[in-house]
Amino acid sequence: MNKKLLNRTLKQTVLALPAAALMLGASHAGTIGIHYTLDWGAYAANGDGTNTGTPGTYGFYHYAYMTTGMNVTGTAFGVPATNWTNIALQYYQEVNTTNVVGQMTVLSTAKVAWSSGIGDTNFDVSNWYSWFEPAAVAPGNDEVTWTYLDDFVRPGSYIMWNVNVSGLRAAYPNGYTVQTIGFPAVFPAPNVNITDSATFTNSLAYTDLGERRGAWTNVYAGLSAVSPVMTSDVISIYGDPPVGDKDNPPIHHSTLCGFIIAEPLTLSFAGTNLVWSAGTLQSSPALGADAQWTTLTNAVSPYPFLPATDPSMFYRLTSGTP
Repeated sequence: MNKKLLNRTLKQTVLALPAAALMLGASHAGTIGIHYTLDWGAYAANGDGTNTGTPGTYGFYHYAYMTTGMNVTGTAFGVPATNWTNIALQYYQEVNTTNVVGQMTVLSTAKVAWSSGIGDTNFDVSNWYSWFEPAAVAPGNDEVTWTYLDDFVRPGSYIMWNVNVSGLRAAYPNGYTVQTIGFPAVFPAPNVNITDSATFTNSLAYTDLGERRGAWTNVYAGLSAVSPVMTSDVISIYGDPPVGDKDNPPIHHSTLCGFIIAEPLTLSFAGTNLVWSAGTLQSSPALGADAQWTTLTNAVSPYPFLPATDPSMFYRLTSGTP
């Protein structure tokens, strides 16, 4: 059976699943998201109008850009708000944090972290004073992409960020997949890599999430491909080298806003039905229109990767009670 026909067959079979088939009761860590927030401290947005500089030019500080946060308050990239954990960082301090998330330990290192300014609903580039009001973003995806680990590009050099995750076997005894969110600013974006430091390295490409207004100009965030199923207890996440430097724009940054860990989907046939034992059912833009599953029980609202004129969409379905 060719791939296209198989995709269509699986799609039709899954859509025909009775709700009871979703209940297969496997114990698992579920789908979780981990992302970064940035505390700007004294530089955080206060909206009092101080340090606005000279009208018509960039101010001494762009307070909206320097707003502390954001915590995730709505479903982001298909993951419910309650399944997201934030790692809080401090403005202009080297990142070297150790955080426990469930059964896992996350060690994050970077020269610096920054904010993107993406999705600020209080910002109007033509309204000078709005530049210095505290930022606000819609619940969900924009909260994840507000803060990122930066590759600290300087002329002829960069300092790469790295994230080490351990305790994965206890959290995901049946294996897991990883998907990352980044802020390359411009595309094409450097790939992100996931390695167990011994036997494999998965290099994942980013999909452009579309042009958005950022802190200073129009920018782009990205969602990586989903990794193959992994079983190692410890992994490291790091990017490819950036392209360009501050004196040779545009800069294609290697960055990390956050990542999603999910138990892999386990499929089997029961008579004429396709069922899964646990984990996450998801599609990617590479599948195009064949991946548009829109009537599945427990399906969250789709996140569009590309303009509405393109049918490629992203969906995530987690197992659980219908």
